[in-house]
Amino acid sequence: MFQVPCGSGGRMSPAPSFVHTPYQDQLLAEMLQSHLVHDICLIGPRGCGKSATVRTLSDILGYNIEPIVLYQDMSSRDLIQQRTTLSNGDTVWKYSPLVTAALEGKLAVLDGVHRIHPSTLAVVHRLVHDRELQLHDGQRLIRHDRYDDLKTQHSLSDEQLRQSGVLRIHPSFRMVALAEPPEQNSSGAPWLSTELLSLFVFHEMRPLALQEELQIVQQLFGKVNPTLSRIMELAHQLRESTDPTLRSLAGSLSTRQLLRVARRMARYPSDNPVDTIHRACLAR
Repeated sequence: MFQVPCGSGGRMSPAPSFVHTPYQDQLLAEMLQSHLVHDICLIGPRGCGKSATVRTLSDILGYNIEPIVLYQDMSSRDLIQQRTTLSNGDTVWKYSPLVTAALEGKLAVLDGVHRIHPSTLAVVHRLVHDRELQLHDGQRLIRHDRYDDLKTQHSLSDEQLRQSGVLRIHPSFRMVALAEPPEQNSSGAPWLSTELLSLFVFHEMRPLALQEELQIVQQLFGKVNPTLSRIMELAHQLRESTDPTLRSLAGSLSTRQLLRVARRMARYPSDNPVDTIHRACLAR
């Protein structure tokens, strides 16, 4: 038995659409233990269920999620604050979703850590290790216990501290990063550097096995017809192939795409299976 920080979202149970497997339950248990002490990074191939697992973790702990999609050209300023224009033409600083999550005690999900430049992510090192952050407009976020000590020692109110530019980071605030595994034969530098390794507690999520995917599809959409079963077998043959070309095609039949195919086949059983795959995966 152990206690972990919880959010203020209210619901403390997984969403009914999440189908549990022994492997995912074990992964969730490990992530819960890591959540007790530090921020988390979940690494797994595209479409294997990372986002669904994090949503389930947030539901169990009662968190509201603040999704933050990272992209290649993202700058450190975009990650912390952005300039915006008011209706009268004045420009002001606007909090980024990461800062909003820190102030409100949400679970910030950094989706795509492998995409951005390491120098961009360096701005969150202090937020991860010390729970402090200096904003571009001069304001400063500090850890909740340091904020409370400062407030008590100097007999200041929250409003006085806010006017002086000091803001309190909520004690329940946590970050979860999502990333794809480093490419072995990539010509560029690997995104998983020594600096990044010190930021998070890392967990690896493997692609689901065929029997696990069949179990999920059967619980969500009923009996698996022979055509869908053959499609799923093909997906696993592509994933396990040693041919790089065939392995590159496996992303079009990830677990996420297979669930889309299964959903469409359940609703429109008379459709051509080939057309169903094209529509669900947006690929030929």
